[in-house]
Amino acid sequence: MQDAHLVVRSTFVGVSPAIRAIHDLIAKIAPTMATVLIAGESGTGKEVVARLLHRLSPRAARPFVVVNCPALPVNLQEAELFGVERRVATEVDSRTGLLETADGGTVLLDEVGDLEQSAQAKILRFVQDKTIERVGGRKTVNLDVRLLAATNHDLHHLIREEKFRLDLYHRLNTFTITIPPLRDRPEDVAPLVKFFLAVTGTPHLTMSAEALAVLEGHEFPGNVRELERIVQRAQIVADGPVIGPADFPDFEAPKQAATATTGDTSASLAHTLHDRVVARGESFWTVLHRPYLDRSLQAGAVRGFIARAYGEAAGSYRRMARLFGIEDFGEYKKLTAFLRNHGLGPGTGTGPGGRAADEGALD
Repeated sequence: MQDAHLVVRSTFVGVSPAIRAIHDLIAKIAPTMATVLIAGESGTGKEVVARLLHRLSPRAARPFVVVNCPALPVNLQEAELFGVERRVATEVDSRTGLLETADGGTVLLDEVGDLEQSAQAKILRFVQDKTIERVGGRKTVNLDVRLLAATNHDLHHLIREEKFRLDLYHRLNTFTITIPPLRDRPEDVAPLVKFFLAVTGTPHLTMSAEALAVLEGHEFPGNVRELERIVQRAQIVADGPVIGPADFPDFEAPKQAATATTGDTSASLAHTLHDRVVARGESFWTVLHRPYLDRSLQAGAVRGFIARAYGEAAGSYRRMARLFGIEDFGEYKKLTAFLRNHGLGPGTGTGPGGRAADEGALD
């Protein structure tokens, strides 16, 4: 195995004391079977840390499976996680769950706070004895899977509201890795910029000291993911080999959270949603999907957001999904099903499932 510190520092970029401490902790606990809870705001790099824990472990050659908990339909969470036994319902065939597909490897429960209580109970049993039962089945299946979990929620708050199990919390956080927001570690901006320019194939470009100063003073509500998109845009619009402040989009003050409050309009909320998801790279499932289902976000705001993104994607739902950071086909199908089932697609007769959506899915 390569030197652990070298591997970690080559992919989880940062020179701040907080990131250096995370480097050291990853190198120590990666070779073990310990469960790890990775906490931090959206866009800080929680999945990057999880992948490094897997990559530096003896399981590196085995599967690494990411379970996007907010994207799992509530009524199908157990089936997706644990699988389904044949004939559990009419015309239902047996299906392997996500945990079984990772046998011998590692599973990341991304945004674990979005799991329903029944799924939490089964995850707790799995963490305790490494066994599962498929939905509708009676046979116990033994699995060899390391479990990691990530969250941008305050799990203690969810525990107090009885939405998250205290016993599961204690089982998941044998170790906790908390990634600080980028605004608290401006010294990491310059090495991150250099890294993003290198991985996008433009290492010949550099950034001026003035431009770096602008970035180091930015709040970065979207954290590292936002910085990555800023660098991607800047390298496209820059006229010469040096990126300057003029190559950045106009920085705006952090927007109010996109919830339906008195005096807000659908248009202003749609603008806020677009800024958070498309410009700053926050999760569609966290910013729109969950608040809409919780009835804290109005349908008009979501429709306005979707209409704008659909236009920017030239009428292609596939390209629109990519604007949201959704590349996986399964997540894409869940996105289109969500929009179709709730009547949130733009226009009449051209929503997901209609002709325009089908054509967009083919490109």
